[in-house]
Amino acid sequence: MNLATLARWRALAAACVLGLGLTAAQAHPLADLPFAGQGNLLVFDAATGSGGWNGEIRAVSDPATPPALSFAVLVTFDYDATANRLHGRFEFTQADDLASSVFGRVRGGFTDAAGSLDAGGQLALDYDVRGGTGRYAGTSGFALSFLSFDPRADGDANYTEHGLLVAVPEPGMAWLMAAGLLLLAPRHRRRAHKTQGRGAPLP
Repeated sequence: MNLATLARWRALAAACVLGLGLTAAQAHPLADLPFAGQGNLLVFDAATGSGGWNGEIRAVSDPATPPALSFAVLVTFDYDATANRLHGRFEFTQADDLASSVFGRVRGGFTDAAGSLDAGGQLALDYDVRGGTGRYAGTSGFALSFLSFDPRADGDANYTEHGLLVAVPEPGMAWLMAAGLLLLAPRHRRRAHKTQGRGAPLP
């Protein structure tokens, strides 16, 4: 096998690696996931604004598709009433696979000036997905949602939530592509050097 053929094979392999990486990202089960859920929000300390909520979110999908994914939700937060800023941590754990979860930080605030932890209201939330476990290991992304909270609600839930989760695996294949290009570069440089010295390209 001559150098030109070897270079072509290496370029093809690098392209295949890149294609596999893109396919994996597109096929990620959380790539574009509308969701809805409910649960209970509790205020741990009204003076400091600390609290949390737990509940469930479910993927909103076509009834003709297989059963939707569902996740147990656990959030802890601090809320600054003066600035109307909420920030904290979250974890979404797949209900039928407790080893698989995504986690990160959440921030937001009430959409109405009258909203508060005492009176309730609607929170606009921004979830920053910073990692995962199990089948979601290496996941990053974000979710945007609206959470409607009523502290006076009776029953099993005092909030409902609707949003969209956009998460993809880390581009772990990208370094393989870069390595392939680096392998190609020395070959091309050596060929160019020999071409300049002999006046004609090598076969």
